[in-house]
Amino acid sequence: ATFGTELKAYADAIGKTVSVIITHGHGDHFGNIGEFSDSDIYAESVVAGILGGNEAFAGLTINPVTSTETIAGIVFTFDKISNAETNENSYIYMENEKAFFAEDLIYNKAHNYIREYTPLEGEDELDNWISGLNEFKTEFADYNYVFVGHGNGGMRTDVSTVIDENIAYLTDAKELIAGTKELSTGGFATTNQEVVDELLLLYSDYLPSALNLSLPGAFGEQDPGAIWFE
Repeated sequence: ATFGTELKAYADAIGKTVSVIITHGHGDHFGNIGEFSDSDIYAESVVAGILGGNEAFAGLTINPVTSTETIAGIVFTFDKISNAETNENSYIYMENEKAFFAEDLIYNKAHNYIREYTPLEGEDELDNWISGLNEFKTEFADYNYVFVGHGNGGMRTDVSTVIDENIAYLTDAKELIAGTKELSTGGFATTNQEVVDELLLLYSDYLPSALNLSLPGAFGEQDPGAIWFE
């Protein structure tokens, strides 16, 4: 919760100027943003609009980026995937350095955040997410580094492998919720808890991460949890 404050204090202590890039509108990615009021803050243009409506950014200027931005002499290219892990997830890549920042579109050996999957509403966020990951495989197959938002370590060098891991996980989650993948105990899931338990079993070596946020009560006593079942 204090990482942003600690990072700013460290940068100040060594006399470094900090620029900030925000990829999406989940609070764990811009905690303590007020500490960076004297920093340049960037976000993909659509994401910038979303962040601008958040009170955490009151009084701060967010520089919207539609394509590329040169920061500290490095060219960053911004793009996004809509309606996947959340409403708008941007990612950033550095073509010359063969590195990209996937943030929460790729997890490293951790259970993905699928709370915002709403299959009953018609929009299939997991399909969108998987489609985006397949595009990553084509676009970044020759890249040397991918930096992730959550997981067991923040960087992977086996780019295609970690993308495949995320595709497999999301496919299993989608099929469990749709009732096309049988539970290890037999039968099919009809509750969020059964989906969570099965994913914990199938991916027992993964960090729990945000999976339990799909359960009822995760965000308060009246929270119904993710709306996956009638």
